[in-house]
Amino acid sequence: MAELLGQSDGTAPTNELFWAVRRLFAVLARRRRPHIVVLEDLHWAEPTLLDLVEYLAAWPVESPLLVVCLARPELR
Repeated sequence: MAELLGQSDGTAPTNELFWAVRRLFAVLARRRRPHIVVLEDLHWAEPTLLDLVEYLAAWPVESPLLVVCLARPELR
């Protein structure tokens, strides 16, 4: 987002990026109804995206948020 606003070169430390995504989902989920996030084709995902999914899965439940991940069995 910072890059789109012209305030950054588009790079950020991974931990800050993960926190920002988690915070965005938390704020959205606190609105009127729960939110569902669907991530498809995770077998093609970069390792950073897979790390983000694990980060979100380890996040304590404080908002009504469901993350659905779809991938081929060989991802395991």
